[in-house]
Amino acid sequence: MEDTPFPQVWIQAKNKRGHDANAIDGIKQLIGQKENDHDNLSAICILINTTDSFDKEAKRMAESNNIILINGKQFAGLILKYGIEEDKYND
Repeated sequence: MEDTPFPQVWIQAKNKRGHDANAIDGIKQLIGQKENDHDNLSAICILINTTDSFDKEAKRMAESNNIILINGKQFAGLILKYGIEEDKYND
């Protein structure tokens, strides 16, 4: 039985307040990275932004390009639910 390699995961994280008018830029950067790396077309792309929400245009663009958007509340919820594993190799 052959092991199926796990796809690469590309994450862009931004610490912003209120509304991020540049979320589209982050989405475009992830799209461009995916288009330029033909070996990783199946990469999972995630944009984390600590703002409250994403605007409709950003949501549409992300959805049509298979990019996952995570806002500040969702990110905090994921950390509370799953925690952060301490990096035992960098002590």
